[in-house]
Amino acid sequence: MLLIQPLAIVAVLILAAQLIDGTRWLIVFPPLAALLAVWLAQALNAYRRAVAMGAAPTGELQAALFLPIAV
Repeated sequence: MLLIQPLAIVAVLILAAQLIDGTRWLIVFPPLAALLAVWLAQALNAYRRAVAMGAAPTGELQAALFLPIAV
């Protein structure tokens, strides 16, 4: 998964660069949404695993407030 993420980001950037001048630029949004959904799934999985391993379930609000900045 570590190698796939940078490749997916580069693929979305290349797709956006190819389609930005035409009328089909909206095609970029589904791959971008899929990439964000994968990131969200990874974050939720990491949170659940951390809590299952004994971490205190705190800090969710700080992470949620950081997400708009990160995106």
